Amino acid sequence: MFAMGQLRQLMFIGLVWIGVGIPGAWAQTGKIAGVVTDAETGEPLPGVNVVIEGTTMGATTDIEGYYVILNVRPGTYRVRASFVGYAPVVAENVDVSIGLTTELNFRLQPQAIGLEEVVVTVQRPVVQPDVSASLANIRAEQVENLPVVSIADVIGLQAGFEPGLTIRGAGGDQVAFAIDGMSLADPRGNTPILGVSFTAIEEVQVQTGGFNAEYGNVRSGLINVVTKEPTTNRYFADVLARYSPPSRPYFGATPGDLESYFVKPFLDTTPLEGCPRGVAYCGTSVWPRWLQEEYPSHQGWDALAGGTPWTPEQLYSAYQWLVRKDFTIREPNYEFDGTIGGPVPLVSRYLGNLRFTASYRQVQTALMFPEQRPAYRDRLFQGKLISDIATGMKLSIDGLYRKQLGHAAHRDGRGTILTGEMPRYPWDSREDLMPVQMNIGFNINMALFGDWGFSPTNITQSMIGAKFTHALSPATFYEVQLQRIESDYFTFMPRPRKGGITGPSAIVKCIRRDGSFADPQNGQCAAGELGVTEAPFGFKESYENAATPTPFGLLGSQAGSARDTSNIVRYAGRVDLTSQVNRVLQIKTGLEYIFSDYHIRHGVYDPANPHHENEKFRWDRTPVQAAYYAQAKLEFKGMIANLGLRFDYFNPSGRWYDYTAFDRALSASIGIRRLDQVLPRKPVEKQLTVSPRLGVSFPITENSKLYFNYGHFRQMLTPQDLFRVEYISNGAIFSIGNPNQPLPRTIAYELGFEQNIADQFLLRLAGFYRDLHYQPREVEYISVDDAVDYFRVEPLNYGDVRGFELTVEKNRGRWIRGFVNYTYLARKFGNFGYGQINENRAEFRQYLTTTTDHYPWAPVPEPFARVNLELIVPEDYGLLLGDWRLNLLGEWRAGAKGTWNGQNFEFGPGNDPEIAFNTGWKDYYNLDLRLSKNLQTSVGRVQFFVDVTNVLNLRRMYWSNGSIFEGPNDLTNYFRSLHLPGDIFGEKDPGYVWVPGKDKPGDYRKPGVAYDPIFAVLDVTQVTDPIPNVLYWDKKTGQYMTYANGSWGPADKRRVDYVLKNKAYISMPSESYLAFLNPRDVYFGVRITF
Repeated sequence: MFAMGQLRQLMFIGLVWIGVGIPGAWAQTGKIAGVVTDAETGEPLPGVNVVIEGTTMGATTDIEGYYVILNVRPGTYRVRASFVGYAPVVAENVDVSIGLTTELNFRLQPQAIGLEEVVVTVQRPVVQPDVSASLANIRAEQVENLPVVSIADVIGLQAGFEPGLTIRGAGGDQVAFAIDGMSLADPRGNTPILGVSFTAIEEVQVQTGGFNAEYGNVRSGLINVVTKEPTTNRYFADVLARYSPPSRPYFGATPGDLESYFVKPFLDTTPLEGCPRGVAYCGTSVWPRWLQEEYPSHQGWDALAGGTPWTPEQLYSAYQWLVRKDFTIREPNYEFDGTIGGPVPLVSRYLGNLRFTASYRQVQTALMFPEQRPAYRDRLFQGKLISDIATGMKLSIDGLYRKQLGHAAHRDGRGTILTGEMPRYPWDSREDLMPVQMNIGFNINMALFGDWGFSPTNITQSMIGAKFTHALSPATFYEVQLQRIESDYFTFMPRPRKGGITGPSAIVKCIRRDGSFADPQNGQCAAGELGVTEAPFGFKESYENAATPTPFGLLGSQAGSARDTSNIVRYAGRVDLTSQVNRVLQIKTGLEYIFSDYHIRHGVYDPANPHHENEKFRWDRTPVQAAYYAQAKLEFKGMIANLGLRFDYFNPSGRWYDYTAFDRALSASIGIRRLDQVLPRKPVEKQLTVSPRLGVSFPITENSKLYFNYGHFRQMLTPQDLFRVEYISNGAIFSIGNPNQPLPRTIAYELGFEQNIADQFLLRLAGFYRDLHYQPREVEYISVDDAVDYFRVEPLNYGDVRGFELTVEKNRGRWIRGFVNYTYLARKFGNFGYGQINENRAEFRQYLTTTTDHYPWAPVPEPFARVNLELIVPEDYGLLLGDWRLNLLGEWRAGAKGTWNGQNFEFGPGNDPEIAFNTGWKDYYNLDLRLSKNLQTSVGRVQFFVDVTNVLNLRRMYWSNGSIFEGPNDLTNYFRSLHLPGDIFGEKDPGYVWVPGKDKPGDYRKPGVAYDPIFAVLDVTQVTDPIPNVLYWDKKTGQYMTYANGSWGPADKRRVDYVLKNKAYISMPSESYLAFLNPRDVYFGVRITF
């Protein structure tokens, strides 16, 4: 029990910290606590020394035999209990995890002659009693045999997680991420910086609900990484390398293949009936009608050469020059990751046992279509220095430097980068995925066949922090932390085209009359020769037309236009006090202060098109965040209660524009050029919010427990929503932020159950509900004369997510380990108010009668599951047979729901509530594996492994944000060819007839099967111009028919069966290389640890 003087001291320290306003730290340590008793009498033993061997940490039991050791880093320890007259006891294999209590009780035997030290082995309980939330503590050894090599991959295996760090239906900007207690989030988008060293990991804690009051700026998930602690007396190293030979990340042919959409009509010279030189010279009119719809229209080079000075052969070669790009992938994918650590040579003993860890990580991922940079590269340096500056005092200095080299993922240079990653699910639409960005329309051809569709970009991120920990006693310590994190962006012009970015480009090749190529002389072609430039390679700011008619359009401007020179620096400081007041109560309190300095400069640079928006963003702000929290943990007879209260303060800082809804200052007549001079400003609103937190864990039996948690969680909006001032080429304001928007709030509830089964399995079942408020949406304001037309961010979006998670884990066993988890969630979203406010009353009334943007989404089920099976040959089977491991990782995800109205498809409810979510994409399945062999040597351990992704080489059709469809009818042709269920439209008329069946979006024609269309009609006898020998489905009779020799008759049954079985009737998307992604891939790797 605390003496009164100690309580006064504690209260004084707490009041001083509240006054100075420095923040509270993330939990990154655990504690060991227990009771020491006499083994014969059961009486508590006071004064027993309990120490963690190899450290200076320990405690002495009180009068009740109770002891506690706080601030213990995650790891496995030996703990020794000793007392005069008793034989000492050493507990081995004592596991400590982040934020958790390891209960360790000792029973000491009175010392007798011959009784030596007693050694016991501790086994961690399957059900951790003091956890009141869905939480996973993942040790490095638990994932070293999985087919993953990054933190993002590790945490993505947990229940509730989806690609892009989506947790229980919420995106990565609602996640809090820290490494060794240092927050590691990109200040620009509030997204985690996950590219940290994999070999540096000691433990990762993943939590999806019930966050304690110490955690702020979080609404969906908490990820806390603790890196390896260097020792004072030995060095260690851990090096991992994984390599995959160059290969295409998509099935089938390249965009330059003869059968591809942009090539076949223009370059195919296969002789046809009545056209000996093929469709390239005769034009697509020689094809059947159904085939013409599969490709762009082409008049033929013979027709196009008429009236020009060029021969058909010259035009053919000129087009061949435009599509000359070599799509061969020459860059391998690889990861190299290494960490070393130990005492600092020569000076360690003089500087408080100064020790270090240093890590380096380099990742390369080839782009699916080579650009000016053929691959994305990510390099990271990471390290820390630790010194025991005095008894009970430790100073740690952490640093990180990361540089990413790639291409801007968005044309306005908003800070996202193409990582080379492929979409995980077919409906994955994250904007940093290249297939998703290929739907940008005006530059798809430049991105495909040229090298300047995307602007090169460099992102540099750095972090340095210092942390001071002072143990006032074994039961009380405080921690002071300071941190600086910086993100710097540079997105620039791609390599220019030969001849310059404006004006005429240089002639690089000449095409003779017979179509052969020659080099120009002094930059000129001979008479009768057709000169061609470097296009479509090299950036061109001004317009440039192709030397021959093409579906490409312009070969200059409108691409490679992203520019960005933004810089953000964030400073943070915090202090945290933790004290075990008595056996029952542990308190924790602290404050937090964050200062951010934003200098945002990005936008579209396309001067050849001033009639386009060419949006640009220019703003500088210095917002301030602060918080105070108080938290208590009550532990009584196995029941745990976490009680907390958090106060968050947000000050956008400075003043903001004071304007009316249709203020003319926002129009082009004033706009960005004179906005600051014309519009007055008023002070921004400061916000103070209170967030209660509660978590309870109650044991049902020794092997099971119930837990419940509830809390309010808030975070700062993305700075772009708060502070942006976006203007277009004429100077008019296009969108404007809202710094007075309230902090988005999530109210979360969770109820869970855990059960230990046979001391081998952990069963966890958790149900959750998340209520979302004050979320941003954009509202458009339009003046009566259209001079003012801008978007403003307002807190008018709401939603909720509900669901449950089921997990079964087996992380013990000599032969078999693994897990299964299943997540069921349903999301509902809606908007308050309207998405458009028009000063023109008539137009506003028209909008009100047609809009559906205020309709709420009905909850849509989105279940998914993962299974991991690890098969182990124990080490004692010998050098050759022992310690082989086969790790299988499977995944299933129900297809995302969408709406098909007969003309368009979109994921979501669409604009007609009567058919909202009337279909869904095909379910997703995947299987990966790792086969590994571990060898123990006199120096250390070596692991050789092979990773195989998509082991079964499953062919899945991806949506890729619609970029798989090209041309005006490609999408409708595909969806109308599907045999969708007969009731998909209810009573609605979709405007076409279809064959009823069980198809879903994502179904496709089997590879190698020729297209054999089926035309569905109401009545074949009413078809005015039937196509001979083509299959028709007659809705009136339900029969398959063909038209031959001037009459209708039943179709050949064998033909119909073949077409239906192989889905030969499906009109496939034109961009097949964007539709079928992620074929089987093989990585070879080695990991050396010593």
